[in-house]
Amino acid sequence: MTIYLCLNPRHILTSILIILHLKSKGNTGSFLILACSDHYAGNEDCYDTSILEQLNVELIFINESNIRDRINKKNIFRINHFLSNNLFLSLNRLCHIKNIIRHELQDILVHEDVEEIYLFHDRTYLSKYFKSFDKVNLIEDGRANYQGRKIVRNYLKRTLRFVLGYSYQYQFLGESSEISSVYLMKPEYAPCCIKGKVKPLTEFVNRLSNDTVRTIISFFRVEAMESNAILVLTQGLDIAGLCSKKDKLNIYYVLVQKLLDYYSPKIVVKIHPSEDIKEYTKLFAGFSRVTIISGHVPFEAISLKIDGKHDLKVYSLRTSSFSLGPNSSVNVLNLIDSVDMWTRFSSDEILETAINELVRLYDQNL
Repeated sequence: MTIYLCLNPRHILTSILIILHLKSKGNTGSFLILACSDHYAGNEDCYDTSILEQLNVELIFINESNIRDRINKKNIFRINHFLSNNLFLSLNRLCHIKNIIRHELQDILVHEDVEEIYLFHDRTYLSKYFKSFDKVNLIEDGRANYQGRKIVRNYLKRTLRFVLGYSYQYQFLGESSEISSVYLMKPEYAPCCIKGKVKPLTEFVNRLSNDTVRTIISFFRVEAMESNAILVLTQGLDIAGLCSKKDKLNIYYVLVQKLLDYYSPKIVVKIHPSEDIKEYTKLFAGFSRVTIISGHVPFEAISLKIDGKHDLKVYSLRTSSFSLGPNSSVNVLNLIDSVDMWTRFSSDEILETAINELVRLYDQNL
């Protein structure tokens, strides 16, 4: 059995693409997609799961937070986040947390031996267990795969990393020796510490067959986009701690207003899976030319429904989404290019820069 641990809809999409690719190469094994509903992967109602049943692919939704809470109730180390994420201590037992997680998942992983694991993030709670298998692959999750995350004030973690031979200042996705391969869209930009095990993700997402395209469109229930529509991809800026919900909604309100001033077609706002669609239906109530679509439909799936006849413009503040459409020339236009600006995130500066870039792009196309 091959297992895919997914945190959001795009992870599920990528997993399906990899599975279909492996099946086309003669892989007759079984496949299990574990989707974490508490990480914005949604639930059965968000997708046409019958599509995967026809492919003999099992999809199970789990809640990582509930599993962690059940374990922590018995874990004396729960008073320390770092310790409870790695060790379990009770009155009669001390062990690595992966052994306890394995026990929690025993009802799911009872049928077959696990041959290979695909992760999209190697520092989630459940990944502690799944990294213990012999062959573990990490799939790109976005921009975070290309830059280190600074370790701040966690001196115990910094000390342990130094002793184990890792950087004590920054941690990188895929750096662990437990990860066999790291699949990236842009391998040439991989951090030096993982370059030796990086492989191109394009092997799985390029040159999609017509059957694969139909499978993705059906599973995500992708509806056709209107010709000459404008698509805006939002992000959960408040969820990520970059700004307040009020500031986030103001940014997208002003941005959409500017697009309506410039263009006559319909504006389609595709929200991020971490966001509540009610926020945007209320924000744009009364806007006849603005439509809101669910965050559980990845842009990559939407792009498969677009052909060369569409003049679709796609705008985002800063996203790693990309087009999969074989006949599409659609490019996502990120309005914020500066990493430093995004890191220090000032709502006023972000909005001003985004509007200025939008004006520049409009003038450029006149």
